[in-house]
Amino acid sequence: MAWRLYRHLGLTGLTLQMNSIGCRVCRPAYLDVLKKYYTARAAGLCADCRARLERNPLRLLDCKQESCQPAAEAAPASTDHLCPECAAHFSGLKKHLDSLGFRSRSTAVWCAAWTTTPAPSSRYSRKRKRARAASAPGPL
Repeated sequence: MAWRLYRHLGLTGLTLQMNSIGCRVCRPAYLDVLKKYYTARAAGLCADCRARLERNPLRLLDCKQESCQPAAEAAPASTDHLCPECAAHFSGLKKHLDSLGFRSRSTAVWCAAWTTTPAPSSRYSRKRKRARAASAPGPL
């Protein structure tokens, strides 16, 4: 829908950047690779990123601090660490979007709102639905 809006507004040369952090099967191995990579570079990271290293290493990839940019740009790509199912899903999604006329490319930048994985687990879906329902505005 946003893409149609951009086209309607006359914006051209747009590229959809996408990434996948995999599923609960392949993500832990990628997180280990990411932790090892960033641990070796911890001295050059901002204070927030040094804390994120243990808490949530994926957040290291979207740090906006200039001092952290070189490490983020050279970080291992999550798409190189996907299990066969996630790799096939991600590849199929890119092909489908390209067939619809979207110019897409993979990116190392992690954005929680736009990550792709195969079907979420039913446990995750139930939690997500409850969270959405709890945050939905009530009657006015």
